[in-house]
Amino acid sequence: MDPVMLVAAAVAAGAAARLTEPPKRELDDAYRRLTEIIVSRYGSVDLTVVETRPESESRRLVLAEELQRIGAGADGELLTAARHLLRLIEDRESSTAGIQLTRIQAGEVEITDVVSDGPAVAAEDLSLTGRLRIDGARAGGEPIHPPVARRQPGIPRCQARLSTPSMSVGI
Repeated sequence: MDPVMLVAAAVAAGAAARLTEPPKRELDDAYRRLTEIIVSRYGSVDLTVVETRPESESRRLVLAEELQRIGAGADGELLTAARHLLRLIEDRESSTAGIQLTRIQAGEVEITDVVSDGPAVAAEDLSLTGRLRIDGARAGGEPIHPPVARRQPGIPRCQARLSTPSMSVGI
């Protein structure tokens, strides 16, 4: 990723994380550090454009363009701060996500009904020619039908079946 796009993405992700829920102190400190570097070294850059609407790709592009114009892409400390913030956000999101897919290639992906206090399904380095379908994945939360679906002795905590025309994998 282009260095200034990385910084713009980190500002947007940090702002979004702060808007959606109270951030943990470490994440808040990392976001504050990133924005302090930008404001102190590149005071002409307006972060509020992205902070008020972090979901807007066009606003991230404007921020990246401004950072590029003033040479911020060569600022090693700024890039380190941006990478650190993005890593914290990724760690936070992956610890609460119900589905964690990393480096997946599939013709079609369908995911439905996810409830989780941690990963229900995790898959990495899959290359499928057909369809990846994950249906009703749940982990750590209350079962769909509590009296009937509670965990029974001897039954694995999470079961799922991933299948394509050429492959079927039980988890």
